[in-house]
Amino acid sequence: MIENEKEYQSTKKALEHLEKSLTGLHTELYNSSPERYFVLAEPYLDYIKKLRYEIDSYIGIISAEEKSVPLWIRLKGPQIGEGNISIALLSNFLENFKLSVKRVAEFLSEETLLKKGRPKEDIRSLYDFNIRILPGSVRIGISFPSPYEQKTILGESIENPVEGAVKKIIKGASWAVGLEDKEIEEIFPKEEERYLILTQVDKLTKSIDGKVSTIELKGKYIPKGPIILTKNASKRIKKAIEKSIPPEKAIEEGVMREIDLDKRHFYLRERPNKKEELHCEYDEVIKEDAKIGLDKMVRVVGELYYDKFKKPRSLKVEKIDIINQENND
Repeated sequence: MIENEKEYQSTKKALEHLEKSLTGLHTELYNSSPERYFVLAEPYLDYIKKLRYEIDSYIGIISAEEKSVPLWIRLKGPQIGEGNISIALLSNFLENFKLSVKRVAEFLSEETLLKKGRPKEDIRSLYDFNIRILPGSVRIGISFPSPYEQKTILGESIENPVEGAVKKIIKGASWAVGLEDKEIEEIFPKEEERYLILTQVDKLTKSIDGKVSTIELKGKYIPKGPIILTKNASKRIKKAIEKSIPPEKAIEEGVMREIDLDKRHFYLRERPNKKEELHCEYDEVIKEDAKIGLDKMVRVVGELYYDKFKKPRSLKVEKIDIINQENND
C-alpha cells in the first residue's frame, strides 16, 4: 500500500503507463481478434484495479465511502476472489441476513407496540436494504432504504425497528467473538430476546462452510473494531442458546422425514424412547437447514403446540442441528 507522497506519485505514473498500454492493445487487437485481446488484457486489468484501489485508499476515497455506510460485510473464502463471487453464494447470504433481521425487527416492533403504543405498521419496506459493493473486494455495504420517522401515541420518537435489529445482531456477534466484556445475560437480560438474537447470529455462522471461511463485519455501528466471525464462534453461541431457551420452548430429536419444501413442514420419526412421530413446521429463514437435515438424526428447537387432549400436535421449529455433524465438530 502507498505510504507517502513519493509512492503516491510513482503509483499514479505506473497506472498511467498501464492504461496507455491497455489502450494501445485495444486499438491493435480488439477489432481483429477480440478473444485474443481479452486474454492479453486480463493481467493489465487486474493490476490497474489494484493500483486504483491503492490510490483511492491513500487519498481517502475508500475510508470516506466506508464511513458513509452503517455496516460493511466482507465474505472471505477459497472460492471468493477480489471482486469475484458466485451469484448463488451472494444471494443466499443476503437473503438469510435479511430474514434474520426481519425476525428480530418484527419482535422489536411487536414489543414496542405493546409497551409504548406504537401504531401498527407494515415494516417490510424497511428491511429491503440498499446494497453497495465496494470495488476491489467482496465487501457489501448495508444501508436503509429511506429515512424513518415515527412516533408513539404519546409523541415519543421510535427507532427504526430494522435498524435496531441490525444493531442487536451486531451486538450478539460482537459477544460471540469476544469483543464484549459483559456476559450475554447482561447484554440481553430478557430470555426471549437473547434466544432470538443468538439464533440469528448462529445462522450467520452457518454460512461459514467450504465456500466461506470468515465473515467480517465493520462500519460505524461497530466502534470497537471489525467483528471476524469464524466457525469457532459457533460452539460458544450454541452453549449460550441452550442456556437461553425460554421455558415454553421444546427440544426434540428424531430423524427428519417427508419434507415438503413448498408447505415448509416435515416429520420427526425414529425418535428416542419410541416417541410418536411429530409434525414440524418451519419458517423460510431455516429452509436451507431443513434441506440439509433430510433423512438425518436432528435436534430441533421450537414452540410445541398441543391438541385438546394435551398431546403434542406440532412443533414450530426455530432451530435445526444435525446431531452427528454436531458431534464431529
